[in-house]
Amino acid sequence: MLTRGYYITPNGASSLINFKYCGANLSPVYKYVLSPLANFFVERIPTWVAPNVITTFGLIWMIVSYILIWYYCPSFGEGLMSEEAQQNGSSGSDYTHVPRFIFLFNGLAMLIYQTLDNMDGKQARRTGSSSAMGLLFDHGCDAFNCILISANLRCAMGVKPSDLWQCAAIEFSSFGIFFMATWEEYHTHKLIQTFFNCPTEGLIVSAMISFTSFMCGVTYWHQTTIWDNIVKFLLPGGLYEMITNKIGSVLAIRNMDFVCIMLMLIFAIEVFMKLSTVIKNTKSLSSLRSLLPLLTLITISTLVVRNNPNLFLQNPRTCLHLSCLLFCEIDTQLLLDHMTKQEYNPFRISLLPSLCFFFLPKDDVLSQYHFLLIYTIGMAVYMSMKVRLVFWEMCNVMRIWFFDIVTPFHASSQDDQCLSNGRSNGDVVKCH
Repeated sequence: MLTRGYYITPNGASSLINFKYCGANLSPVYKYVLSPLANFFVERIPTWVAPNVITTFGLIWMIVSYILIWYYCPSFGEGLMSEEAQQNGSSGSDYTHVPRFIFLFNGLAMLIYQTLDNMDGKQARRTGSSSAMGLLFDHGCDAFNCILISANLRCAMGVKPSDLWQCAAIEFSSFGIFFMATWEEYHTHKLIQTFFNCPTEGLIVSAMISFTSFMCGVTYWHQTTIWDNIVKFLLPGGLYEMITNKIGSVLAIRNMDFVCIMLMLIFAIEVFMKLSTVIKNTKSLSSLRSLLPLLTLITISTLVVRNNPNLFLQNPRTCLHLSCLLFCEIDTQLLLDHMTKQEYNPFRISLLPSLCFFFLPKDDVLSQYHFLLIYTIGMAVYMSMKVRLVFWEMCNVMRIWFFDIVTPFHASSQDDQCLSNGRSNGDVVKCH
């Protein structure tokens, strides 16, 4: 029987079948190192392995790394406190020991994820199984992984919840850069990764940060090594000494602050470049409306923490999980609308409950926490159902399995006629 899809419209179904990805990675590191490496491994994988299996396997590495670091650093700053306690000679009962190997594992997990992320697309082209569904799944995993990486880096650098602007810089810059790339693709219909880009050099730098924490300790990021040994050489002769003599250590920037500042600069550059590209391409300012979800998420998150900082200080992981779910919802919907040629609705209902934080009494900590927990669980359930339904509809539209590229998409003769009619009419179909 013919039915209309819940997330995919009849016209969207036709667009999905005819969708062609247009993109390129201009990074020399990708061209001469990462791409050949991915080709090397892909050639040794059986042709019956589905690209989505490779994508999932890569994500599993990052999830395991996140859980491992979460176990030792539930509030992000335990690694720093552990090393400081050891340096001060505190007894073992006064602190929770955080082993450095978790940062080694995290760095390796990121590089493995990056390699597998490059492999899935090559495996899809090699087996002739490229599809819009694979692109959406790969993109959704990247969006989810974006938050996992930012959280693990906060632990690796010892960024405590009380370091508010550093937490904001790492989190907002991470998913802001990612969203801007999706936004550009939505309006220009192509994704061109620049000479230096986050999926390539950004992941490598993130892995190097974790490796540094493994070798030098988390306390390294609370020193001023980068400022003392690099920045001063960029200043004209004598200027650095004059500033140091007059102001002392006021301008000394900790290594983790330096990383956060660089992240914000990269984010600002990305925003400027994407805005100029999209406005020039569309010749209209109406495209700016689709940036509202990102601006809303950043603004509301900032105001909630500012009005009730204890909510974030006492529940940093729950706040992170909520932000992750909200970001994944607004970003993946943007890509889905791009592939189905549907208009993106910038007024996301998923963000609406966040306004309740401003109406709950500030001094009622329990109510604030309960709402945060309910909101997070509700978003988790909603996103699980949405992901399942979206991919179920896509499988039916394109007549492919999610994790299997060998077995034909089974359908009875009645279903074949149903699907045939549905394709000709542009309907999303459900066949039984």
